[in-house]
Amino acid sequence: MRQGSVVGMSRARWALHVSYFFLMQGGLVRMIFNGPSDFRDFVDERSAAPNMIYLCIHVIYAVLALYKLNETIRSLRRLIMPVILVIFCFVSSLWSSNFPVSIVQSSFLALQIIACCYIFSDLKYDEFLQTVSEACFIGVVVSISLALLLPSYGTMTYVSPGSWQGIFTHKNSLGRFAVFSLIVLLSVGHIWKRRWLRNAGVILSILLVIGSESATAIIALTTVSIALLAISSKKASSTFLLLLIAFGPISVALISLYGINIPSLVLSSLDKSPTFSGRTTVWEQAYSYILSRPFTGFGLGGFWNTEFAATLRLREGWHVPHAHNGVLEVGLQLGFPGIIMLLAVVASASRAAWRMRWRLENRFALFPLLAIVHALIYGVGEAFYLRPNTFVQITLYALILYGGRHQFVPSRNYNKTHITPSPVERTPF
Repeated sequence: MRQGSVVGMSRARWALHVSYFFLMQGGLVRMIFNGPSDFRDFVDERSAAPNMIYLCIHVIYAVLALYKLNETIRSLRRLIMPVILVIFCFVSSLWSSNFPVSIVQSSFLALQIIACCYIFSDLKYDEFLQTVSEACFIGVVVSISLALLLPSYGTMTYVSPGSWQGIFTHKNSLGRFAVFSLIVLLSVGHIWKRRWLRNAGVILSILLVIGSESATAIIALTTVSIALLAISSKKASSTFLLLLIAFGPISVALISLYGINIPSLVLSSLDKSPTFSGRTTVWEQAYSYILSRPFTGFGLGGFWNTEFAATLRLREGWHVPHAHNGVLEVGLQLGFPGIIMLLAVVASASRAAWRMRWRLENRFALFPLLAIVHALIYGVGEAFYLRPNTFVQITLYALILYGGRHQFVPSRNYNKTHITPSPVERTPF
């Protein structure tokens, strides 16, 4: 699958980057070590092995970053807000109720930033999308294979029995990945020599969304489809796109938080209650605990090991693993300062995506804004911001770094990728 713009990349570089992006999907390695069944997320002692694998590949990138120290430092300067946020994560360990977890998670977040600085200095934008698409394609194929051929691993067996979970530990994780994979594969179709293979990946991604039976994934797929039509249209106004991207997910959050009735027909078709499977009641309790420590939070990874978390779970009547909302989860861990810094990171990535939308030709222009839409939608219903070893941070960092002027230099095959710098940036290659 090494085709298109990355054909000039060495096999070692290609293998390393694809392996990293595949691992950051957060699925297969953890599933293999923790074994089948829906309870593998809760087997903490068996999660140490996957963490060692994540640590090893991040250390490799950290060593490589030393050989490009000047470029790494320049990238770190452009990622100043994520760096400040990670520093605050380290500081939060001072008051965390789970000091080891806070330090470990903060360390992984720091290593991920360093790895991204090296990757994005080593890969041009088209090369980045190509390697990510190949990693996603592998994940899609393996997930479909497990769901159909090895259901003890590939399907849920206790909660939501029969729903596909592929290489992941939950159907919602599979749905989130499938929508992201669809976005990436749609964005790189013109640089895959074997178009039928790319088209197969698109179809399989949609099948994974359906097989996961995840309502959030179906909502995300619908929203992404609308956004795709809007972004692809040359007549789409800037105001419409801005409203769609900025206020669409925010409206969903406000509707959910303040209990405005959504047509029961939609909810029943998605097999959901007005509380979104108990999410809104969790959000209410999480917000009350944020107000108890508004300026510090409970430390990164610290809240869910406290008596407050035990009380929350007792009230809900089930093992609540997180706040089921990205902003609220960060608020529990880092308070309102953490929320402000997180929103600043998302705003920086959104601004970069908006700039890239008007500077890139062909389907390369699809990825930035669709990735932001994906991140915002899942930020409402899932707690996946500031999660170590996931592709969410990678996507946000990529948009911030590639959104810079100098990063619009294409790879060797300039004529194949049709990347057009802005008039200010036009320089001979």
